[in-house]
Amino acid sequence: MKSIVLLTAILFSILAGNLFGQVPGPSPSSEQTKTNWARLDPYGFVDLPNDFKITDRGGRIDWWYGNIKSADEKFVIHFAAGMVGSAFEENKKYIVWTKEDKTGSLPIKTALMRKNKVESLLAKVGWIQFSARVATDAERELFIEIVRSYRKTPVK
Repeated sequence: MKSIVLLTAILFSILAGNLFGQVPGPSPSSEQTKTNWARLDPYGFVDLPNDFKITDRGGRIDWWYGNIKSADEKFVIHFAAGMVGSAFEENKKYIVWTKEDKTGSLPIKTALMRKNKVESLLAKVGWIQFSARVATDAERELFIEIVRSYRKTPVK
């Protein structure tokens, strides 16, 4: 019985490392060249700039969270997936505008939130939510670029 428990623990450790590490993602489409796919949750990846990393991971069986950080850690995108509350509903009174579109085959909803003179972008792609404080156009563009790169991975 102990050997079964030990084997299960080892297999789970290996699986968890493969699910949540920066590993090769889905094959890029002909019009995109993806170079740094990072898995955010069991079902999807984002393409990160080479100097970005995923940190502060956590979660359980039905929810996951973490941060996407620039090398200098001045720009941070928070993400949460699964059974989590809606950032759009929780911040409804601070939302200035929203936009709905598609990225790949997934619906994407973005919003600009202004609270206490601080602007943040919110996004939801499929079931994963993203948020980041943004102060410049470059930060806004980077947020949108990373969020729009989210793709599901094929089930094999």
